[in-house]
Amino acid sequence: MSDIMDRIRSNQTGFQMQSVEVREAEEINQPTTSPLSQEAASEFAQMLHLEGGEGVIMYFPKKIDFEVGEVLYLRERKQGENGLIVQAFEKGTASYPQADSKALFRLMTAVSAYQIQRSHHEPPETIDEFMELHFKVRAAIINGAWSAPEGRVVTRNVDIFKISPQLLIENVVQAVPNMSLHLGDYQNEDLTVAGEGFDKVNLVTGMKGAGKSHITKGIINESLKLNMSSVVFDINNEYDNLTPNAAVLRPGSSGNFKFRLDRMDAETFLALIRRLSPFPPATELAANAEIPLKIQERIQANHIPDIPFLRDAVNQIFPGNSPVVNNMRSAYLRSLENVEKYNLVMTEQEAQAEDAGVRNGQPAQVRSLITAFHNTFSRGAQLIVFKLGGLSSTLQRSILTLVIDYLKELCAKQSIAHANNPTKYPYPIYPTVFFEEAHMYMDEQRIEELVPLIRHIGINVFFITNTPGALPESVFRLVDNIIMTRMFSRKDIDRIVDCGLTDKETIYGFARNLKDRHALFLSAKEGATKNFPLVFRVRDFNLPKSGQTRSQWRAMREHLESQQNAASTNTDSSSSTTQD
Repeated sequence: MSDIMDRIRSNQTGFQMQSVEVREAEEINQPTTSPLSQEAASEFAQMLHLEGGEGVIMYFPKKIDFEVGEVLYLRERKQGENGLIVQAFEKGTASYPQADSKALFRLMTAVSAYQIQRSHHEPPETIDEFMELHFKVRAAIINGAWSAPEGRVVTRNVDIFKISPQLLIENVVQAVPNMSLHLGDYQNEDLTVAGEGFDKVNLVTGMKGAGKSHITKGIINESLKLNMSSVVFDINNEYDNLTPNAAVLRPGSSGNFKFRLDRMDAETFLALIRRLSPFPPATELAANAEIPLKIQERIQANHIPDIPFLRDAVNQIFPGNSPVVNNMRSAYLRSLENVEKYNLVMTEQEAQAEDAGVRNGQPAQVRSLITAFHNTFSRGAQLIVFKLGGLSSTLQRSILTLVIDYLKELCAKQSIAHANNPTKYPYPIYPTVFFEEAHMYMDEQRIEELVPLIRHIGINVFFITNTPGALPESVFRLVDNIIMTRMFSRKDIDRIVDCGLTDKETIYGFARNLKDRHALFLSAKEGATKNFPLVFRVRDFNLPKSGQTRSQWRAMREHLESQQNAASTNTDSSSSTTQD
């Protein structure tokens, strides 16, 4: 082989090869077909190498081209419908020392017949155009049926087909009639994925601007159609206009969302104080003991507890008039006043207005969790968006903790109701929760605690981020599905490799070569694509665009273009008047 390649490179006396078997002209001209493909086999591609589930195809790109992610069928010639399903993960210029003489001769004679006449002389303008396609074995075809590869191999004497998109989707995508999400297509074949394929832990990632939010909004919108509610922690103002019926909640001083002490566990409220403005140690002991009792007394008296009530109870919590007690009272009042400034807790008047709104069917100006989630847990799918952008990190973390604790409690009640009365509650309601850039408002420990719990409380989660390296190891250790758009950062790609849903070469090959509006779908064996790394084109969901970044440069350019267009219109008008 080395002698052959030396003579090819030198080309001093022409390209000469030993006599080998050549297929008859009639056989070459007759299209080779398979029921597993919509196209005839390519005469301009040959398999060079296959070992350890990985191989190389050489091909002539002027007659046929392949994309990274494309799925092919390598069928043994004259052996029925038997062969391998392989997927391209990398392509580049062919390296000829890898080719054996017979495969190279077959390919060259086919191309020579196409360009000039059959000859045993090298056409130098052709050989330098050959390409190599590196592939991974994904499945086997045995007597026409899709099967696990189980170490099967084929000889080089194969026909190479592009697999039928319909056959691929049928065999690798989990779909359930009337319960699947339409996300896009694979070579014009619709990709509809069973909603339950997204159970538990999911990740949507990719470089900034590559389409993460577009895909996520599509998943939310498709889920709503199937009566699955979604809760979004929105850090970049991406989701508030997704649907006109969304409950958009803005915590903070100018927001429309607060928490209620009569519907919050007392320990949760004390944890909020510890996060926002903790009591000094000497004050904390008495406060922690008395505050839950005071809240309960207020509720039993048919009143709604609030922070002003707790302030007024200061003398009951710290009786006496010694300097030590006075200092404790002052510290207690300072902490409550500081917490009150965050405007996170409803006053009694606001809570009464909310209750009246529920009775009258008119939503109050300020809402709490119970009204926000009312439709969701009364079997009406809803999108609930918590707008966290612009809030301090401390406030973001506090809000997240309170909402997640509330969701855990409600999901537990749903499980009990379904178990006790399946006729009335045929299935429990567990909303899907979307964390946009979770690392900005969840510390690593919080994520580490949440991810294992998800499987036990019922909710499913999506992490959406362009910096996967900021997420802890537990997310990748337990992730069930990953949807990845184009990505270039080696650090972030290495983080995706940790998921174990496919091999390192596939992720590296796909990450930097994904086209615009395309994504890679990775899943566990029971996930959406049954552990098959599927590259698909993301559909246009016809949803409102995300909020645009404000830019003075862009605004000035648009103003200048507007002036130029107006001047051009005036010039044309003047010219027309002169001619008249």
